[in-house]
Formats: sequence, C-alpha cells, structure tokens
Amino acid sequence: MIDIRRARTPSSLWRYAGLDKAHAKFNPRLKALVLGPLARSIIKDNPVYARYRRRILSSSPNIDRVHLHRMATRYMVKQHLKHLHLQWRREAGLPIPKEYDSDR
Repeated sequence: MIDIRRARTPSSLWRYAGLDKAHAKFNPRLKALVLGPLARSIIKDNPVYARYRRRILSSSPNIDRVHLHRMATRYMVKQHLKHLHLQWRREAGLPIPKEYDSDR
C-alpha cells in the first residue's frame, strides 16, 4: 500500500493519506483508516491531542466542539504518521529528511 522509498518526507506520506490541505490525489482507503480506527485507538489520553485542543481553545474559545475535535484528531494523526515515517525510513536504511518542527 505505502512505498516508503517514494515517501521521502512526512508531508509526502500525509499527502498520500489525504491529510494535506490541497486534497490532491490520495488513497481514500488509507485516509479512512488513519482518521477512523487508527485515530480512535490512539486518542485516549493522548497528550498531542489534548495539547492541540487547549491551544486552539485558548485562541478560539467559541469554536464548535465537533470542529475542534476533528482538527485535533487530524493534527494528532499527522504527528503519529510523521514519527512512523521517520522510524520506517530509518529501519529501511533510507535517508532521513531533516525532521519537521514538532509544533507544526
């Protein structure tokens, strides 16, 4: 499904999973998987999710809670995929790109 040699950066993996803003060509099955079962399994007590929610709430206290949940879930999944990408490339002996800022 995913060819890690073609995904040179975490953002290329996000693009393939349909998590970039452009919504270019992506794998709809992968998007459904990462935003569905994967997200539900890692969301409980997830500090990345909680921190991002707090950050958004502090700047937009009147934000719709469903919208906030979806934003935080998407952010959490992207961070998870970033770490997966870097570890996968390391294990495959492929060059590792300069790591993205963790607060991005």
